[in-house]
Amino acid sequence: MNSAISAHSFKTTTSEAVADLLEQLGPGNPVVVVFFCQPDHDGQVVAAAIKERFPSAQVLGCSTAGEISNQGSTTGTLCAIALPKSLIRRAGSAFADYQQGGVRQALGGALQSLSRSLEIDPRTADPQRYVGLVLIDGSHGTEEETNAHLGDMAPFLSFVGGSAGDNLKFKQTYVYGPGTTLKKGCALCVLDLAVPFQVLKTCHFQATQKRMVATKAQGRVVYEFDGAPATEAYAAALGVRPEQLDFDLFFKNPLGLIIEGKPWLRSPQRADPQARSMTFACEVWEGSEVFVMTRTGDLVEDSRQALERVREELGTRVGAALLFNCVHRRVELDRSKGHEEFVRLFDFPMAGFHTYGECWLGHINQTLTALVLGQAQ
Repeated sequence: MNSAISAHSFKTTTSEAVADLLEQLGPGNPVVVVFFCQPDHDGQVVAAAIKERFPSAQVLGCSTAGEISNQGSTTGTLCAIALPKSLIRRAGSAFADYQQGGVRQALGGALQSLSRSLEIDPRTADPQRYVGLVLIDGSHGTEEETNAHLGDMAPFLSFVGGSAGDNLKFKQTYVYGPGTTLKKGCALCVLDLAVPFQVLKTCHFQATQKRMVATKAQGRVVYEFDGAPATEAYAAALGVRPEQLDFDLFFKNPLGLIIEGKPWLRSPQRADPQARSMTFACEVWEGSEVFVMTRTGDLVEDSRQALERVREELGTRVGAALLFNCVHRRVELDRSKGHEEFVRLFDFPMAGFHTYGECWLGHINQTLTALVLGQAQ
């Protein structure tokens, strides 16, 4: 196996789907296999079967709000990507169960395990050589704490990934490994790369002139913007009444932090008419200035331009990519019937999923993040 291989099964039962997936992956000795499965599949069965086929590979995966590969952007399926030694010298993976001691303790243990297996210090590892993948459960709101602790414990390493989904049921999500199913926790995989890499982050939104300060907030709930009830301030910024706030308005008008000229989006989830508060899919820090955002154009065209920028920065052809695409973007592609056009952007092996949140330097919404690897020479 000299090149990455992407596979995608549309079989409905787990046993049929994983057999189909393994047939597509074929023989070989990949260093890492990452899979993404619809929530009704038994992900532990998938992980065990992949590990049995490729015993030396690091295997990790999660449930999704939709699956992405070169064969399509879908729901109700199973996809995976196998990454070979020509791209990755070696890799280590570990699982952090937050039900055993909390987020910080579990992450610390996982990073210690990675440190031992790769014989590196996460605090000083070369960020040009090593990069991390992170898959977090999307049910418990631990993403901000996870990213904060990763930043403290491995300050120079990039961790790219997303939050597991359950196809918009919002009941229970899962992170998987061989013999491991986490309902509350994350999977980490650190890659020792043999090729250059870039992190892609893009969204087709820009800031309007309407800005607010979160004057009273806790976690993902904002009680006041600019000293006024959150629902009233947000509605006024949109030019509507608080009782008119609904999914479509939230969908089209997220809020954004602007950091070094780039937007980091926070998606409104719901408005509480009694408390006049708003809950977001991402933390809004008390005292932070946020802008009402508006779309700049087409999702697919924005993604194409972002991919072209990454190709230029990479300085070589792309060998593989893992995609983490917000479920809000999936909904937009559903409405515009743009899934096929989106998938055609990627003329190299790739796989990924539609997420409940995206990870890179923090937790964000309504964004595409991706780990893009150069082609082996």
